[in-house]
Amino acid sequence: MKILIVGANGFLGKEISRELTNNGHVVIGMSRSVDSNRDKKWVSADIGKPDSYRSFISDWRPEVVIQSAWVTAQKTYRQSAENLNYASDTLQFAKDCLQVGTEHFIGLGSSAEYGIQTLPCNAMDTTPAPVDPYGQKKLETLLELQELTVAAGARLTWGRVFQPYGLGQDSERLIPWAVARMMAGHDIELQNPFMKLDWISSRDIGRAISWSINHNTPAVIDIGTAIGTNVHQVLVEVAKILEVKTQITYPISATKNQNTSQNLIVSSDSPLFQSGWLPADSLQAGLKWALGR
Repeated sequence: MKILIVGANGFLGKEISRELTNNGHVVIGMSRSVDSNRDKKWVSADIGKPDSYRSFISDWRPEVVIQSAWVTAQKTYRQSAENLNYASDTLQFAKDCLQVGTEHFIGLGSSAEYGIQTLPCNAMDTTPAPVDPYGQKKLETLLELQELTVAAGARLTWGRVFQPYGLGQDSERLIPWAVARMMAGHDIELQNPFMKLDWISSRDIGRAISWSINHNTPAVIDIGTAIGTNVHQVLVEVAKILEVKTQITYPISATKNQNTSQNLIVSSDSPLFQSGWLPADSLQAGLKWALGR
């Protein structure tokens, strides 16, 4: 298949591109920061500037389009005004792709669309309840994409990514940040050590997207492992893999929430699992890969 990936040089886009290329698809990445004259596997374009990509998609006519670009800066992305821009840009881009005959539009959603949940999340029956602009705009984008793709007679996949980690992740994200401190010999203090999250490697995310292209999955899928691991346990495992002795502490007040039921974990009955897909990486195997060990 001819597949266009927006944000293919990003943290998740790279792994999605690698997986699809390895599976024999013809993949072209779209990014603002590449020279398409030097590498024909890339097109230099800005999703926020339709005139920069319309000629290309009209000529190449991708069968599948994957939109993986969004605001991700760790300190600001939850409240950033850029969420509004990416939402509107994604919708215009989808319209343009559907008009030239794209058959399958894939967007990356987020577990943030669910807000705070007490039970495992299932795209089929868990009601989204986002608590910040990031989650809200992701959800609004999904709802409008559903209308657009139905009207065009095209297929939509919206993959809600849970807690990703892997190669090339933003240095301010938890695991890269903790690794830098551990290797520098610094201790780590966690403010919310006991909340359980569903940690999934970026290469498993790539595998999940590839699976959704080749299988009849529902429009909305949860991309996770169905295994919850708290932040403290993850960093203990990181320290073990790095073979460093780091003191990982937390305030006494955090122990009050040690048995919290506010977690974000994919349900084992979620649609992606029901379709037959399973993650390949255990947490230990994924962390070893991500840490280059």
